[in-house]
Amino acid sequence: VRTLGWEGRSPNPELARDLSEAMETLGERPLIRALRALERFRGDVEVAVKARWSGYASEQLGDVSDLLSLSETLSEVEGITELSESLRNALGDLARAEGSIPSKASVALLTTARSSLRRLEDSLKPESVRLFLSAAARGGASIELLTSDVLDWLRSHNALARFRIAVGPPVDADD
Repeated sequence: VRTLGWEGRSPNPELARDLSEAMETLGERPLIRALRALERFRGDVEVAVKARWSGYASEQLGDVSDLLSLSETLSEVEGITELSESLRNALGDLARAEGSIPSKASVALLTTARSSLRRLEDSLKPESVRLFLSAAARGGASIELLTSDVLDWLRSHNALARFRIAVGPPVDADD
């Protein structure tokens, strides 16, 4: 997981003390204490790895639930149905693996989802439409992105009624 930007987690000093004590005696109590400390450390590491994986996936792709919502919204939009379905399937697979420890398979799922998102975004023309939908997928688009080109595209693809305006600051697509 170092390739995901995770440097690992150091055990607390009590674990080292418990292990040292267990090595010096044949007594059961120090061994039990060391085993419990190891189990707590294993749990801490598992939580930290999952959190880092989730953060990494969000950095690479955006919020999966927002993207799932967008792919669902776009799944019935004329001209991009197939690309939207492909993205939705890839995101569904990634979401199912989200609670697990990252593996080569989960990295492959992330790569597939990023590729599907890129293909969908690349198909969106003009550029203002791509910018608007990308921002909408990543937490919200500002009103400034709702240009006449975007409105024309939404109308021509019978997608105008599939979007709504919500109060709150938009998330910068470059974050």
